[in-house]
Amino acid sequence: MGFMDKVKAATQDVAAQAKTATATAQTKMERAQLKKKMDESARRLGYLIYQERTQGTPSGAEGDSLVSDIAGYEAAIAAQAAETPAAQGGDQGTAAAAPPVAPQQGVAPEEPVPPPPPTSAP
Repeated sequence: MGFMDKVKAATQDVAAQAKTATATAQTKMERAQLKKKMDESARRLGYLIYQERTQGTPSGAEGDSLVSDIAGYEAAIAAQAAETPAAQGGDQGTAAAAPPVAPQQGVAPEEPVPPPPPTSAP
C-alpha cells in the first residue's frame, strides 16, 4: 500500500469518527431537550396537584394532558436509548434516562454505616 493510500484510509477513518461523534452529540442534545420538557410538565402537574389538595381546584383535563405528555416524553427517551446503545460507548447516558425512584411511604430509609474508628499505630 502506497503512502497516499494510507493517508486516504486515515482520512476516511477520521471522517467516520467525526460523523459518529456528531450523531452521538446530537442524540444526547435531543435527549436532554426531551428530559427538560418532561421535567417542566412534571413541575406543572405538581402545581396542579398542590392546588387540588390545598384549594380543592380539580386538575381536570389539564392534569390528564400533562400525564400523557410525560408518558410520551418517557417513551421517546426510551426509544432513543434503544436505537443508539452502541453510540453511547458505555457512558452513563442510558442510566440517566431512567426516571428517578420515589421513596416508599412508611418505609424507613436505611441508616448509613459509620466508618470504623481510626486506629493508632504505635
